[in-house]
Order: sequence, then structure tokens, then C-alpha cells
Amino acid sequence: MVKAQKKVASPECTNHSCAKGSRPRCEESKETAFQVTRFAIEFKPKWIIIENVIQIRSWIGHQKLLEELWESGYFIKEQILNAQDFGVPQSRKRLFLLCSLSGEAKKVKTKKTIPETAGSIISYDSEYSERYKKLFRNAVCPPVMKEIVLLLVS
Repeated sequence: MVKAQKKVASPECTNHSCAKGSRPRCEESKETAFQVTRFAIEFKPKWIIIENVIQIRSWIGHQKLLEELWESGYFIKEQILNAQDFGVPQSRKRLFLLCSLSGEAKKVKTKKTIPETAGSIISYDSEYSERYKKLFRNAVCPPVMKEIVLLLVS
């Protein structure tokens, strides 16, 4: 059996988010976050990265989630990152839990970038500009996640 080295998880966030407004919340849906700890206990990946909306911190189960990860041997670094600091043309703050079995996780360094605008990559002759092709060549995940994974494996 191949041992997992990294697990990237993004549990359901709609019921934590302020974007849901005043509509009813589903506590059962919020508890999908505990599937991450179930996975951690079973497979013990070296790294777990959990991404979610920052409002998850006010959820009653947030502390229990952290405790379960800690009891499973993970050192945890909580960090709020904004997608605009990684070249995404919108402000989108997210909470990242960087969990490591091998000691304290390092803080991800942001690098203020100038976001690409849609107008800078759209070609009116139905072709993407070379700049866009270079920017996203070999990209298989959002820029923020790619930066974090690269930081952890280097």
C-alpha cells in the first residue's frame, strides 16, 4: 500500500460562510470537517492542508477539530491567506490549517502580486494570450494551493 504524504482538504463551507446570509445552517453539513481527522488517523499523511472560509473559526466544532488533529500527532499552524496575494484578481480570504507530523509548520509567505485582469488575457480573436498560457501552464490547482504545496515539499 502506498503511504499518503499529503492530504489537501476543503470541507463543506457553505454553512460556515457569511455568504449564506440569514438562511438556516446545517450542523450535520459542517461536521464534514471531521472526515479529515478520520483520514488522518487512518492514513497518517506527513502533511494535511485544510482550506475553508475564515468563519469556520467561530464554529463550535473548530476547537474539537484542532484537538483531534493535535491528538493524532499533528503540529498545526493556522493562517489566513488572501487569494489576491497570489495573483487572483479578487480579494478572497481563506483560513488554512497547515498540519505537520514532523514538527511545527512554517508560515506561508505571501508575495504581493499584481492580479491579472480579464482584459489582459482575453484575445478578441478567440485565442488566449501567451501571457495567460505561461501563467497557467502546468497548473492543476488554484494558485494559493499550488504555492502552499510547493512550500511544504521544498
